[in-house]
Amino acid sequence: MLEKDIKYLIRFFDEDYKVEYLFHKGLYMNAAATYHKIESDSLKWDYGEGSFCNSYAYKNVNRPIWCCTAVFNENITNNNIILDKKLLEDFNCCNGFAVVINKGKFLKSLRENPKNIYAYSYGLVSYKQKNPNEILLNNRFDSSLFIKSPSFQHQQEFRFCIDYSCEKVFEKDVNNYFGLGVEQEYFKGYKAFEYELYCIKSFSQKLLSTDFVRNGEIKINLDILDKNIFM
Repeated sequence: MLEKDIKYLIRFFDEDYKVEYLFHKGLYMNAAATYHKIESDSLKWDYGEGSFCNSYAYKNVNRPIWCCTAVFNENITNNNIILDKKLLEDFNCCNGFAVVINKGKFLKSLRENPKNIYAYSYGLVSYKQKNPNEILLNNRFDSSLFIKSPSFQHQQEFRFCIDYSCEKVFEKDVNNYFGLGVEQEYFKGYKAFEYELYCIKSFSQKLLSTDFVRNGEIKINLDILDKNIFM
């Protein structure tokens, strides 16, 4: 499937405050490494995120990423968007929210955002076996970030990445869990990157779970989408 065949972008959320952040501030972008084991066990995580081979050796996992689900023409049947129900479990959104985004206006806002001072890339994720030599020899900052295991292909992920190294976060090992002593610190992870993009609300629409969950399936009737946004 090609980017030109994308009809909509959808971001699923488990809590409302995350929707409000998107609408009023922009993209809350975690470093790729964050998804090796995110805090909530109810959400899908991926040890292979940003790896360049099956042994989980990594490249550029300190780069911030923002992901959503692409809706293609083939996902629309009888005036309804129908997506894989596994997304409900992946994003813990059975009782959550979805934000449907006008793809063209979203990409235009990224290209014209005066707040952006970094190189960036966006596009569809490829679900295939990784070629270590191909990734390692590629000097692009995102060389390992657009390839994922085929086991995740139902997510139909569209991704936005920034050439920025997220700040490392350290904590003191006060319980001596790592045998380091209370005065020592250990690497906890990376600080999120907050990408300012204030106009998202003008070209996207918030849906409640009652709008997109039907008998345990994801089904969105196109008639509920705002014609002023999705023309």
